[in-house]
Amino acid sequence: MTPPDAKVRAGPDGTPPARRALRAALAVALLALGCASPAPLGEPAPAARPPATGAVRVELEFGAEADLDLFVTDPWYEEVYFGNSPSLLGGVFEGDRRCGDPAPRVEAVHFSPAPAGFYRVSVDYPIRCQGGIDEVPYRVVVEAGGERQVYERRAIFGATDLVVDFEVPAFPR
Repeated sequence: MTPPDAKVRAGPDGTPPARRALRAALAVALLALGCASPAPLGEPAPAARPPATGAVRVELEFGAEADLDLFVTDPWYEEVYFGNSPSLLGGVFEGDRRCGDPAPRVEAVHFSPAPAGFYRVSVDYPIRCQGGIDEVPYRVVVEAGGERQVYERRAIFGATDLVVDFEVPAFPR
């Protein structure tokens, strides 16, 4: 047991203890299911990664009424957001915007190069910044595979909104 005054330190590669524990638990579970062969924990072997494609960029734009949060789930089901960046597949979060930051506020996640596979974009509304506003507008812009899609929605306080699922193909169409 760790003494209460002991400092929790990152591993030699800078990985936080919670992420190391999650990786270890996942590896044990996969081994128990026969889904993986024993391998060192940490970065996946290059051959295990999905094929790289062009870049993916997801932006969340919103006003001063609320603190919204952007989440992008990558092909390995890891969420990239303000508390988890970079991801194992290279997803990087940019700009956690909060109450007090000037509007328009923009948060973004990018993968460059982007692994092939399925992605999910969601937006969370955890904090009101002005008054008791329960519903606020936002815009999500997804750039992937040379295409740009814009989604204009409304976030509801206390809820997470699934914006879009999309696939990055292994080979351009």
